[in-house]
Amino acid sequence: MEDKEYTITASNLALCQRCPRLLAYQVHKGEEKAWRAGIEGSGQMYGSLFHKHIARAFFEAAATPGNSMRARIVDILQAGHEGAEVLESALEWVVREHFFAPFLQEYAAKRGSVERAMAMAAGTALWIRAMAKFLAGIPSLCVVPEKNLHRVFCEPERKLQAVYQSRRGVLWVTGCYDALLFNPDRAEATLFEFKGYRRSDITVPLSQVLIYAWLVHEVTGVLPAVQVIYLEEGKTDSFTPGEVQNMMTSLPSLFDAALEVLSLQLPLPVATDKRLCSSCPFQVICGDDWGVVPDLDTSTGESSESQGRMNQLLGVLSDLGLSVRGEGYNVGPAFIRLKVKPDPRKTTVARIMNRADDLQVQMRLKSPPLIQAMGGYVSVDIPRTQRQSLSLEYLLRAGQGNHPASPAAFPLGMTVDGSVYWIDLTDPNMTSLLVGGMSGSGKSVLLRSIVISLLLSTEEPCVRFVLIDPKRVTFSDMRGLKTLEGGEVLFNVKEIMQSLACEAEEMERRFEEMAGLGVETLDGLNARTGTSRKRHVVIIDEYADLMMDKTSARELERLVQRIAQKGRAAGLHLVLATQRPEAKVVTGLIKSNLQLRIGLKVGSRANSQIILDQGGAQNLLGYGDMLVGGGIGLVRLQGAMADIGMLPEHFFTA
Repeated sequence: MEDKEYTITASNLALCQRCPRLLAYQVHKGEEKAWRAGIEGSGQMYGSLFHKHIARAFFEAAATPGNSMRARIVDILQAGHEGAEVLESALEWVVREHFFAPFLQEYAAKRGSVERAMAMAAGTALWIRAMAKFLAGIPSLCVVPEKNLHRVFCEPERKLQAVYQSRRGVLWVTGCYDALLFNPDRAEATLFEFKGYRRSDITVPLSQVLIYAWLVHEVTGVLPAVQVIYLEEGKTDSFTPGEVQNMMTSLPSLFDAALEVLSLQLPLPVATDKRLCSSCPFQVICGDDWGVVPDLDTSTGESSESQGRMNQLLGVLSDLGLSVRGEGYNVGPAFIRLKVKPDPRKTTVARIMNRADDLQVQMRLKSPPLIQAMGGYVSVDIPRTQRQSLSLEYLLRAGQGNHPASPAAFPLGMTVDGSVYWIDLTDPNMTSLLVGGMSGSGKSVLLRSIVISLLLSTEEPCVRFVLIDPKRVTFSDMRGLKTLEGGEVLFNVKEIMQSLACEAEEMERRFEEMAGLGVETLDGLNARTGTSRKRHVVIIDEYADLMMDKTSARELERLVQRIAQKGRAAGLHLVLATQRPEAKVVTGLIKSNLQLRIGLKVGSRANSQIILDQGGAQNLLGYGDMLVGGGIGLVRLQGAMADIGMLPEHFFTA
């Protein structure tokens, strides 16, 4: 019998990502309020109004030869060679006069609200900045706009369709992207998505734009970069084609969940974020309509998926001739930890570990499971079908019960048993950090969360930051932080070297004062002198890029070693991160002085060995899944998404 075919829009797939049962209420019961469940925002920023009157109107004018507005756009693009700010000013004038003013006139005639008009104005200004930055980055367009304009602007909101087929059925996916722009100078495409609500859960808007990226790739063969612009919040999430490709591996499970909903294979899957259930308008009737809600409580781990995976694991191990007994399981945000105890007369721990590849094949996993010896059992970590995302806000709230007394502490992530794991920079085992992880592993998100959580962990920030970002992507929106040395993120090698030298000098000055007063720590120095010298946290993203400069590599290594070796007592701490954890980059001398090691997903066992002195990080899931070792026993954590919008305005200079 042929598979039944279904059709679904990208918007409905995003709803399914939030909760498959919400999709069921929309498509099977016609509940239009289903899409609002779990969405945060003021409700003033109407995406449909922005698309109709501003974005689509502008892109259509730019993409249509002979259009009267196209000549005006050509004129303003010639200002692009003077930089993004000049282009932004010119673009703002044209958009205001020819697109926003007509909208405002029409909207006023309909007696629209002032608040909504103001929200539209703010969203339009954010969109203009994003467009100016993108267009200014295409030199050929700014030099000869008329010749190259058609190569940059694609038809806006073009409807695409592609098919996904699995054992559950055939799914025709359709969607209209907001905008697709090309950079002919770099042979790259960028998919823009504009959202009128807040990014409370990044997986929802991100899943939708990933579907558009998948559609573009299926139809054209081009894999685009992605920018999601949140018009109400003034924030942007950007992802490279490589990151998009990694994240698209989650789409098959989403497509399969949608097929379950469309074909009504009861009981339907539930939302992975249980907080959504507490505010859902259908909470009371959900179980009766779509089947009993499975228990996904991470404290008990009594989900049907967990029990099914345990039964599968025991069966596979038995077939492989390994005698074990099930000892229960825990359900973490991203994976299920299955616990087995080997029969000491017949099976060793090493024999189980050596069967990781066999378990991958027999259990149909994308990568070998992480297997570790624990106290009293062997753990086998299996990815969840639908992983939970964690927000830093949730992590800070959940970790209040075990917050260290230290003012220089931050939550690193959540353990498989649901407890929050804190890092205390005043602890001798945690004073400096080495972070390694490939693209898509969550390295940049982790570094940002360290900054934001350290600022929020105490009422008055007790730290100052030196943020070093050679690639200009991780900390670009943190310029102007009051706790940032000089108020600037450092990109230039010369400035970076000068800053590190200044930090080393400050360290030595503090040691001299401490020696003169007979104290051994910064806290003792502050207490003795009645001052409040802040701790300095130096964060270097992509250390490998700096080491490529042979003229400064040796001096850089000397300064990093010096700060890492002596900094703790004087209140100086180092976080060194790289996506290329290689021996020539992370030398033994450097590694020996970085107490805490954080391994995100890496490309090989050799990379894991350099970071953690053992394998395992090559089998992680990415997106914040990490192994932490070094001065402590090896711990597996799930990191959290960090939003700079959590920081109050007074943290920034005016």
